[in-house]
Parts: sequence; structure tokens; C-alpha cells
Amino acid sequence: MYYCVTKSITFSVRMRKMVLFCAESLLLFLFSVQAHALIHCSATGPAGITDILNIAPANISAGADVPVGGEVYKGRYERSSQFMGEVSCISNRAERLNIKAVWRVTRGSAYGMADPVPGSPDNGRIYKTSVPGIGVVVSAGSSGGLTENVAHTLATVNEMLSPDTPKSSPGTVKLTAYATLVKIGPVQPGIYTFSDADFPQLSYRWENNGSDITGLPHRVVTVGFSGNITMNVQTCQTPDVNVALGSHDITRFTNVGATTSWVDASIVLVNCPVFHGYYKTGNPSQLYLNGPPATPTEALSNSVRVRITPATQVVNAAAGIMTLSPDANAASGVGIQLGWGSADATPVPFDFSGENTLPLPKTGQATIRIPVSARYIATENTLTPGKANGAATFMVNYY
Repeated sequence: MYYCVTKSITFSVRMRKMVLFCAESLLLFLFSVQAHALIHCSATGPAGITDILNIAPANISAGADVPVGGEVYKGRYERSSQFMGEVSCISNRAERLNIKAVWRVTRGSAYGMADPVPGSPDNGRIYKTSVPGIGVVVSAGSSGGLTENVAHTLATVNEMLSPDTPKSSPGTVKLTAYATLVKIGPVQPGIYTFSDADFPQLSYRWENNGSDITGLPHRVVTVGFSGNITMNVQTCQTPDVNVALGSHDITRFTNVGATTSWVDASIVLVNCPVFHGYYKTGNPSQLYLNGPPATPTEALSNSVRVRITPATQVVNAAAGIMTLSPDANAASGVGIQLGWGSADATPVPFDFSGENTLPLPKTGQATIRIPVSARYIATENTLTPGKANGAATFMVNYY
């Protein structure tokens, strides 16, 4: 283009037209360069930090009957609320600065994304782990699950820059992140170990939100995981229960609702594993950089939920009253009532339409007693003597 401009005086008319075209092209080129404004951002606070969190505690227990989407572990990471992660941006002309500070997954789980989990608030944002049926979600603050493509914004800057006048981003920010193990499908009974490869890596960084900027993305903190956590998914054995309610004279049943004394009908669980407990939203395990704290977060107790279904007709479900078995020479006008609680205390009626819950001890007891009681109760004004047997099926679910 420069050759065309300098030789234009001596060239022919035809050549002058070409020279003019070249000159016009040069002007357009210069105009496009002048219209391009440069914004550059650089760190003015901590940058390039890597926090490796020790997964804690070493052991948890997951109930075999936790529903799909349920949490079996949640760990929480937090940096000081006074943490500084500033950037300073400057432009050579008046230009709009549009940047954001985000949490983002920068390395997913080694096992890829999980299949969709209908009903889960993090559906489509759950990573697989090495344990079939268990996925992992990473989140920040109150955000849902994060991925490489789904970020959580903590702060934004969207304003005009004055020429050659630097603008600093907000520097004080509370960094909080979570790693949650969730059930995404059936889990076979057993003992499983999760390692750092099961957990995605997170990064807190400043990113371009629309402006033409150099120096971004600017990584402030990367959060990774180290160590192992062992998950126990085991249950107890549940032998049949035989209850002797005794022999009673029908004259003691003077009216409908008259009863005998409560008798122990407890369900005894045997050969139980250690129930270490678990962590979930509202009670996460605190994760630290330099090993577990002197006083770790207390785990929530695992529990069993018990449902009883009579093998005979139900007289009153809410009151836990069932009819006797229709044996030959069976008594009439009397039923069996089941209660929740110890016989030597004051049991409450066992509602057949619902479940009762018992927290499980974390002390490693091999035998655990589920307190159920039983007694006879008059269901009619007129009774006839006879056999007074009954049967019911109990269902014990682990959470």
C-alpha cells in the first residue's frame, strides 16, 4: 500500500484509480486499528493458590435404603471472609469493563458425568464416582451443582473505564464450597473407598463477561482433594420374633378398649456392622488443609425405619389394632394391639399406616433392639374364649 501512495503522481489515470483504492484501503485499516480498545487485567492480590483438602472423616455409613437423590456425605470448605482476590483493570480509552468472579469446575471426576437423575435438584450436574450407584456434586455457597460449563457467580464488575485509569475489583469475598456424595442408583451391600480421583477440582477465578480483555481468566484459588473416605453399606440380620402374650380370663375385659399389660415384642437386630453416621446439608463435615481438626464435626446418626403389616384384618390402623388369626376355636371380641416403645415404659400405638424411626448407635453394638410391645385389647362388648394368636410382617429399612 505504501508503494501505491508514493508513486501516484507519475502514474496514468488508470493507475491513479488503483492508487486511490489502495489509499482508501489504508484509511479503513487505520480506522479499524484505532477503534480497537485494549483492556488489560492483572492481579493485585493473592493469585495461583492451590488448596488441597483432606477428605474427612475416614469412615461413614450409608443406609441401604436411602432414596435415589439422597445425600450420604457432604464436606464443606471455607476460606476467610476477608480473603482478597483482587484484579486491577485498565484501558487506553473509555470502554465498558464487564468481568465476573466465579466458582467453576476445572477438572471433572475421573469417571465422567452421571446419567440424568430425575427429581434431583442437581440433575445433569452430577459426576460419577468409582462406586456404582454413588455420584458426586460440587457446589459453591447456595449454588446448585457446578460443572465445566455451569459456573456460580460471586461478584461482577460492569461499568465504564476512564482512559488510563485503573479499576479494582471487589477484593473481600467469602469462599465456600461443598462436595456431596449422592445416591444415583442401586448400591450393593459392601464397603467402598472413595479417593481424590472421585472428586472434581474447583477453581475460583475472574473471567471475561463480555469485554475484550487480556489477562483473563485469572485464577485465584484452586481447590482439590486428597486422601480417602470409606463408606459402609451394610445391614443387620433380622430373626423372626415370637411373642407370648399369655393366658387371660375374659372377665377382665369389662368394656371395649380394656387391655392386658404390655409384653415385650421387640425386634432384635443381630450381627450388626458399625454405623459410623453420615453428613448432609445442614450438618456437613468441615474440610481442612492440614488434616482433620482436633474436634471433628459430629456425624448424624444412621437410622432404621420400621413398618409393621398385620397378616390379619386391621381393626384400627392408627391405634395399631389387628384381629386374631382365624384359627379353629379362636377367641372372639378381642384383638392384638402393637405399641412403639418398651413394655416397661409407656408405648404409643404403632400406626400401621406409617413408619417409626430408631436412631442407630455409633458405638459398634452387634445387637440392637427395636422397641415394640404387644397386648390384647377388647374390640367388642361380648367376648368368647379360645385361641388368641396373631401374625404380622415387619419391614426394617436402613437410612
